[in-house]
Amino acid sequence: GHIGPFEIPAGSVTIAHYRENTSYVLWEMCGPDRELIGYCYHICLPPEIGKDHVEYLDLLLDLWFGPDGKLTVLDEDEFLQAAIHGDISKEQAELVDCQRKAIEKDHAQIIAGLWRPEQI
Repeated sequence: GHIGPFEIPAGSVTIAHYRENTSYVLWEMCGPDRELIGYCYHICLPPEIGKDHVEYLDLLLDLWFGPDGKLTVLDEDEFLQAAIHGDISKEQAELVDCQRKAIEKDHAQIIAGLWRPEQI
């Protein structure tokens, strides 16, 4: 498959990091060789995490960081159209803007703090 212009080959592994009280869901993408392809942040309303489900409202704008740390903003046109047409509220659009800035600034810290399977 693809996430924006980035190819995710068959056999790749995705680890989804869901955290309550954050306005993003972070997907860590590794290829079949387990080499990092990139990180994709889905900016959203804070996830509701239950015993048998995770639910969140995606606010359309995604941020992709390659293994080199380079940022690519995804779906910005879709987000802007939704904001213009009122499909996303003014408050939600402001949340997206604030969260985008925070993720850009804190990406390295966020990644450093991720749970790893070898930690169990």
